[in-house]
Amino acid sequence: STKAVSSKDLKDHREEMDSSPPTGTLSAAATPPRSEGSDSDDDGIICEETLAGTGPYSFRITLGKHYEYESVVTILVTILHGDQPVGYLNGRVTDRSFREFHQLADGEAAELGEVGATFCNDDGTLRYRDLDGLTAREDSGASRGGFLHIEQIAIDEAHRRGDLRVRCIKALLEWLNIRDAHERQERAQASPASQPPTDTAPEATVRPAATRKPEREYVHAGWTIAVLQPGAENAEEEHARAEGHEEETEEGRALFQLFLAERAAAQRKVALQWARLGFRQARFASPSWYVTPDRLELVPIEEVAGLH
Repeated sequence: STKAVSSKDLKDHREEMDSSPPTGTLSAAATPPRSEGSDSDDDGIICEETLAGTGPYSFRITLGKHYEYESVVTILVTILHGDQPVGYLNGRVTDRSFREFHQLADGEAAELGEVGATFCNDDGTLRYRDLDGLTAREDSGASRGGFLHIEQIAIDEAHRRGDLRVRCIKALLEWLNIRDAHERQERAQASPASQPPTDTAPEATVRPAATRKPEREYVHAGWTIAVLQPGAENAEEEHARAEGHEEETEEGRALFQLFLAERAAAQRKVALQWARLGFRQARFASPSWYVTPDRLELVPIEEVAGLH
């Protein structure tokens, strides 16, 4: 789930991924932090780029090859304040044209398996009848191509202001598809198949429409639908409060109910942030949310404050 964690959690994550703090600029000598599922050496890195944020913030994006699944591109975004990492985002893009989607999703991660079953059939096409706000006629493009799962976003508590989370997400989602469009254009221009056929070409060289999924040399990191399961901003002390409540007494029950109310308010606050970006629930009471490229936006919080 997408959660903003405590400073201690973030520190532990940094130390686990990289013993030396990453710098604010990319260099060949720097060892980038690794996203879960990516190859462990530099050969597994597809692309690295740093995007300017607002003020002193920037977003360093690392795309990687998955160590097992060729149809998966791993995503790690390191959120930087100057040259100091203050947050990160983990996710993955799955190309649904490669293999059985549910089998891959279940094998990759529990949450991916859950959201994959919510949104897609086994061939990766969307389950339109079970999804609110999507139709086969108007949203056919979302039924193929990249399925982007945002697994977690963590931001140091001292930096949870100024719309940093939503600006990071929006910058990443826009960049992924801009990059993918450029890659597709370059590959189409470089491919002999992009040249018009001549009258002298033998008829035997004309291939019939393929009945099987084609072999690919390149995995696209662009996306046609992005999904996630919003989580509350539960800092370490809040977890301790929940575990420390004693419900046997009247005071304990009252404190526990207060904690539940505070947690619900925090979950709603996070959900409204995703709604600002155009995300909406897959269906009523579903924990899964989605957005398509044409619905991606960033609106003021006042425009979504009335959502239930």
